Amino acid sequence: MRSVHSHDIAYATAIKRDVDVLIACEPNKKRVSSNNWIKDKKSDVAVLFINKRIEVLNVTMEEGYICIELRKCRIYCCYSSPNISLDRFKANLDGVMEDSRKTDGETIILGDLNVKSPQWGSDVTDPRGEYLMEWLAATDMTTLNTGETPTFSRGNSVSFIDVTCATANIAKKINKWQVLEEESLSDHRFIYFEIEDQIHTKKGVEKEKPVYDWDCFRTTLEWRVKVANTLNAGSVAKECTQMLKETCGASQVHRSVKQKSLLPYWWSSEIELQRAKCIRSRRRLTRSNGDNDKNGENVIKEEYKKSKKKLKDLISRSKAKHWQSLCEELDNDIWGNGYKIVTGRLTNKLPVDLTFEKRREVAKELFPQSEHKIKAPLLISEVEPFTKKELLRAVENIKNGKAPGVDGIPPEAVKEAVKAVPDWMLFVFNELLRTQKFPVDWKVAKLILLPKGKSAMEGPSGYRPICLLNTLSKLYEVLIKSRLESELEVNGGFSDQQFGFRKGRSTIQAIEKVLKKRNRTEDKWCTLVTIDIKNAFNTASWTIIINELQSRGISQYLINLIYSYFEGRTIRVNKREEMEVTAGVPQGSVLGPLLWNILYDGVLRMELTEKAMSVGFADDLALVVTAANEDELLYGVNESLRRIKVWIEQHDLELAAQKTEAVIMKGPRKRKHLRFTIGGMEITPCKALRYLGVVIDEGGTFGEHLEKAVNKTEKKSAILARLMPNLGGPRTCKRMVLCGVVHSILLYGAPVWHTALQKNKYKMMLERTQRRILLRVVMAYRTVSAKAV
Repeated sequence: MRSVHSHDIAYATAIKRDVDVLIACEPNKKRVSSNNWIKDKKSDVAVLFINKRIEVLNVTMEEGYICIELRKCRIYCCYSSPNISLDRFKANLDGVMEDSRKTDGETIILGDLNVKSPQWGSDVTDPRGEYLMEWLAATDMTTLNTGETPTFSRGNSVSFIDVTCATANIAKKINKWQVLEEESLSDHRFIYFEIEDQIHTKKGVEKEKPVYDWDCFRTTLEWRVKVANTLNAGSVAKECTQMLKETCGASQVHRSVKQKSLLPYWWSSEIELQRAKCIRSRRRLTRSNGDNDKNGENVIKEEYKKSKKKLKDLISRSKAKHWQSLCEELDNDIWGNGYKIVTGRLTNKLPVDLTFEKRREVAKELFPQSEHKIKAPLLISEVEPFTKKELLRAVENIKNGKAPGVDGIPPEAVKEAVKAVPDWMLFVFNELLRTQKFPVDWKVAKLILLPKGKSAMEGPSGYRPICLLNTLSKLYEVLIKSRLESELEVNGGFSDQQFGFRKGRSTIQAIEKVLKKRNRTEDKWCTLVTIDIKNAFNTASWTIIINELQSRGISQYLINLIYSYFEGRTIRVNKREEMEVTAGVPQGSVLGPLLWNILYDGVLRMELTEKAMSVGFADDLALVVTAANEDELLYGVNESLRRIKVWIEQHDLELAAQKTEAVIMKGPRKRKHLRFTIGGMEITPCKALRYLGVVIDEGGTFGEHLEKAVNKTEKKSAILARLMPNLGGPRTCKRMVLCGVVHSILLYGAPVWHTALQKNKYKMMLERTQRRILLRVVMAYRTVSAKAV
């Protein structure tokens, strides 16, 4: 499947036949480079889950094969090049077969193995085929190939080198195994089969985002509030949520749900007809192979070649035509279909939906249960109510376009509700404030798992959990946060070393703080150590946060609210079940970042060694130590790390010692082999480390950072350049916006690394990268200079 068109036609064929899983051996590596495809370690095999709701329990990617674990069986998708030696082939096959024997269960092994045997249709048996047959006999597996239709044809030669084999029980459940007659635009033919009893879930439909008539919403809500007159004091939150939900439903503009078109954007009826003609020509050629009429066979072969070429030309022309129209559409909608198609490979999507069991497993790992129970504080009688000014200021902090929580109420509805009935909304929140309670219904979060790149398939740590909360609860959190911040500022605020989750502070300032320590010291040595906390936000101790609030002299009613905010919190793991949460600050909440800073403030204020300094950005902790000599450096780093580790353990957090890194930012070139120690683990300083998105190297040149930034920018700009042809396409102003997308990647951290541009090498590197994308912006000829564009 090396050619580009063969991938396109394979995908279209899979959609037509309602296929769940598409497997490609020896694919075009550029076409399978997106995160939607799962690849083996060398991209010799690629798998695309077209139906993302199929229940996949696990996926393992090795060299030369991918193992997909389903409920009823495991499928090994393999490729073995014809150019490798027999010994290498045997070693690869041994790896697959030995892996398949490690666990009980049914197994299917398939792929382009380049093996020959009469058992699957070949006239002869080669050494590879003999070795595979020995393994099949040893593992009690049978081949599913019928041997009637060749799986590969090139010119006059045909062969049966693509094999599908399975263990006895699952082989009985495989139906319709066949070599398809559909045109593949490749020497290999498509192979199709179905597995009985495999849980098959229907592909979802694309639901359009609900549209609301906000004038109708306000009018309806005003009328409902007037009719309701009063709210039950014990259930104001529940009644308010229900009223907003019903009003949203009444004011929604109903539209028909459109079925998502899965076929490629360039697919047309003309291509469909030509494909049918091509299939008929191929059938005639296959049937004429056994005839003695060579002249007739040559005529049919020529007809098939012309038909195949015409299909390829139609696809090429259709792609060019439709792509041009997509580029022209960018003038009306710069983030439209063209942008989505091109940048689809930039997004980090899950290749397949997680099963309920897998979601539960990930959730239990990410949200461990704490043994510490928080003690209920005493309620106080008098609390100063929220003012209308506080409410209006708080609602401005609610961002539009955010995903709603369990109740399904969008943030725009809450904003409109405050505009329409501010006194009624103020009464709701003041009633909650009076009782010093956080409603139980507002403590249920919908769990969303975001994959962290390639590591997502490897285990729970490969996911970042986001909690979708009800928008009304977020507005209540904003009101509480505003008062809590005011009292914290009066009672000492936060350490100046904390740069995360604080207004007017950024990652750049945190990095500058670290570098300033290095630049201003007169000592010969300066070391940076980055320290990582394992699953920090989900393991933050509620008891310690409450204790910190009490020690800072925060008003009792605010402590009561935070206690109620924590108590009885749950997350909705899937449609069937919820899970109790006993620790952590919800990622995606309003109060979460502030509560984390309260907990983590102590480590930034603690006394370290004389020449040590800590810098924090959220849970990222950097330790900077200067010293006059090596012995002083070793003592300063090791002692500071020891104190930090003790503090972390005392506050019920866990240090990820294996992720701790160090770099010597300043020091003699000739030095001993230094090693630092934390938690019984030795840390050897590396040549460079990544801190808050900027690569800091030993010499302070930032050369490695620039090289990585340029490489990353080149990839993004090459993709986006497709949207900006020199003739046609979007106007210059639109091109500038698209250019800004990749330019921001290139220039991230520029206030920190700008000194690197004093070297002509790095300056030229940046100019070349900027010139390539700017040529597209101004639609200039390729020889125009960087300064000109």
